[in-house]
Amino acid sequence: GLGLTQIPFGILSDYIGRRKLLLINLIIFLSASLGCIFSESIYSFILFRFLQGVGSSAALVVGRSLYLDILPEEKAKRAITLSIPFVCKLLLCHDSSTFSLLTSI
Repeated sequence: GLGLTQIPFGILSDYIGRRKLLLINLIIFLSASLGCIFSESIYSFILFRFLQGVGSSAALVVGRSLYLDILPEEKAKRAITLSIPFVCKLLLCHDSSTFSLLTSI
């Protein structure tokens, strides 16, 4: 869900606005999280996890586009490039001790 919806949400954010897209996807994400909590089968759990990915992808898209809206082009490119390793560290570290170790390097 996260990878499939980034391009459509990028186009959609230009049409309906970034704030509205974030709010809609926040509702999708929260509803899917509740669905995960109360799912009774592995299939419904997988479906709700997919919907969580859909709901969270708007945050990635809007975050990147805000760099481009606020900063000049060269500074925006640099800011996006510098944020990639930090996001990768967050994705790879499942506990705070590993994250602390990696951020101290």
